[in-house]
Amino acid sequence: MLTCRICNNIFQDRTRFVNHLRKHGIRSKLDLKKYYDIYIKKQDEEGICKLEECNNFCKFKGITLGYSEGCCRSHRTKLQMKKHNHMIGKPPSKKRILRYENNKKIREDKRINDLKNRDKIIDDALNGIFNFDIHLDILKTCVFCEFKVNNIVYKNASVCFHVFKKHNLDANSYKELFLYKRRRLVNLCIGCGSKISSSNKYNVCVKCISIAKKLVWSNFSIEEKNSIIKKISIKNTGKKHPHSEQTIEKIKLNSAYNDPIKSSILKAEQSKIMTEKILNHKFNPHSSYKNGYVLLKKCDKEIFYRSSNEKIILENLDNLDWGDKIVYEPLRCKYLVIEKGISYYRYTIPDLLLEKNSYTFLSEMKPFEFLESPIDCWDKFLIEKLKSIIKYSFKNNLRNPIILTIKNQELYLIDMINYIEEISKNGFTTIEELFSENNENKKYKINRG
Repeated sequence: MLTCRICNNIFQDRTRFVNHLRKHGIRSKLDLKKYYDIYIKKQDEEGICKLEECNNFCKFKGITLGYSEGCCRSHRTKLQMKKHNHMIGKPPSKKRILRYENNKKIREDKRINDLKNRDKIIDDALNGIFNFDIHLDILKTCVFCEFKVNNIVYKNASVCFHVFKKHNLDANSYKELFLYKRRRLVNLCIGCGSKISSSNKYNVCVKCISIAKKLVWSNFSIEEKNSIIKKISIKNTGKKHPHSEQTIEKIKLNSAYNDPIKSSILKAEQSKIMTEKILNHKFNPHSSYKNGYVLLKKCDKEIFYRSSNEKIILENLDNLDWGDKIVYEPLRCKYLVIEKGISYYRYTIPDLLLEKNSYTFLSEMKPFEFLESPIDCWDKFLIEKLKSIIKYSFKNNLRNPIILTIKNQELYLIDMINYIEEISKNGFTTIEELFSENNENKKYKINRG
């Protein structure tokens, strides 16, 4: 219990007592020292070092503790030794000195032996000789002194720290030499010689792995490539979105696509970049669909199909007289889009350029479901894309472009202009209606090989 000597209030703990003194203007440690000197200090000698022949002032520790007994740490230690009847200034006995020297010699001999033992183990390891048990886990037990760590959580770090502290060998060198058995104490890539992580067990950097994979891929035949792509595409099909609905909503709220002007600029640039990558055969926008390579007689290079429908159309087109020569993804067409009152340009790539006698015309391969109801399909710019292909054909004096699709095991060749007129009139088409009006449209029973 503490009593305020100014107003006689009683307090149970020190904190409330010190807070109360603030009301009397006692705030700093100097004010507390003055209060202690006036009301609590019992002797005039308190606050002066109690060691003989020392009259230095002592440190004020607090309102409840008062002054320290000694002016410094050494004087406080001597006072404690004197208080507990320890000898001060008296020389130790010869027996104690001898025992101390013997213990010191034993410790020094042990240190030298441990150092020699460590150097021998390291030299043997550098020469390829590992004398310790091959089943020993060096991250749990020290190789030099068989030190084991009791702390399970920091076991690996503690052993490495022990090796560094007691045996003067850094953790990386210890693991490289004894865990991975690398005598050069560094892990170098066997391809380019650059330094890589010690935990890299294959001794190859990421750059060299990618180069090796490209070389291996280039040596595969078309059948092997198709087989690998088929296995990958089966795994990719039907993958769910990795984000939860709540996360998707947060992304939508903070997305730049909420701003119509920014969205139009981003989408136009994205369409341009994607188009260039597709033309350079560096990008597949439909990686979740069945894809692979097919080699045609009428095309001078292998074609990368992006769906099973495209593969069927291409294989049958190679056997039909609808074209004498096929050029795959020859160019890009620009079309205008209006979204939320903002207009911007996008790009589409016609699938094929067909040559028949002296005529040349563009062709698009589309699923029948898209063509039957283009307004409801996920490709919301389908009509604009087809119109841009028609416009390009007129501008460059090409024949009317065509659409290739499959329905009921039949391959359809449809005049693109007739199709656009049918959609503009009715909003949908059943495909067969286009044949009754125009004899140029053709259909063919597909061959699935």
